[in-house]
Amino acid sequence: MALGELVGRFERYNNTELRRVNLPGGFPFTITGRIVSGGYGFVIIIVILASSFQFAPHRDDVQPLSGGATGFEADVATNGTAGPSKSGTLNNEGDSVSFGVDANEVEWDFESELRLVSVDVTVTWTTATSSGDLGQPTVSLQVSTGNFSETSQGTGFSGEDASVTISVPVTVMGETVSGSSNSVEEFIASFEAKGPAVSGVITYEDDANPSPIKDEPLDYTLTCSLMGWELQNIREVSDV
Repeated sequence: MALGELVGRFERYNNTELRRVNLPGGFPFTITGRIVSGGYGFVIIIVILASSFQFAPHRDDVQPLSGGATGFEADVATNGTAGPSKSGTLNNEGDSVSFGVDANEVEWDFESELRLVSVDVTVTWTTATSSGDLGQPTVSLQVSTGNFSETSQGTGFSGEDASVTISVPVTVMGETVSGSSNSVEEFIASFEAKGPAVSGVITYEDDANPSPIKDEPLDYTLTCSLMGWELQNIREVSDV
């Protein structure tokens, strides 16, 4: 049977008056084939939709809105390890010495250190005192990286008064950290960052003696401390 003939029969059925009834109030109502066809179609659509909603939650490819990430929180512990160092003598006021990667000292490049809070650079100096000294020598320390530069001065003969420290920040962390990740390993890695390539200059600024008193040699020691971080007591949390 041709498709056109089937469509014609279906259309004739839709236009057929199947029954006439009187509604309450005496209003006449005619039941046609189109009403019957529409009713069957409506029932079929409701069955299909109900089946789809029933089985949808059990499909394997349904993923949570968060993408499966878990909230984590951890305590932060810090520790210090010794970095490169050097020492020498600055003989005269105005003398200076460079250090770090700009001075071709590759050990000052901390790119492979991924868990640093800061790099602390300290210069300490001593000089022989004499009765002719009118004041304490002044030394400056300048430290720079790709996005950091700072200069600081200190005055003194020896001990804590005769030192200058500059701290290069790397990763700012509080007592605790939190975030969302797919695993503990990814959570830890999210805080890792390459360490800086450090350069600097030590300068004998002033021996505090007026001319013609001869400048006194100054012995300096440069040290570096790598302040690292470690995540401890890592735990899952519901709110991040």
